[in-house]
Amino acid sequence: RDFLKRGLVLMNRKHLFKRKEVIHPGSSSWRHFRSFFGVSPGVCADAWYILERHCDLEGGNKRHFLWGLMVLKIYGTDEVMAKLIDADEKTVRKWGW
Repeated sequence: RDFLKRGLVLMNRKHLFKRKEVIHPGSSSWRHFRSFFGVSPGVCADAWYILERHCDLEGGNKRHFLWGLMVLKIYGTDEVMAKLIDADEKTVRKWGW
């Protein structure tokens, strides 16, 4: 649920989460999440769990992880990705790759 919430914020759809509606597989928000990040929120949570236990994340967090998935899925330029995630290009290069 945490990744779904963070993803909705990145996709500028946080209003859906605030309505307390149940967002289930097959809903438009679920499909949008997969189209932005390439995987479901559950897969994000599983991958994050593995990364936390086996890798030195060097200050990376769940938001940065979603940025990286978004970069891999969309494969936009640093300028485009910076606009999409509302960060500067240097930050995108550091955490997105």
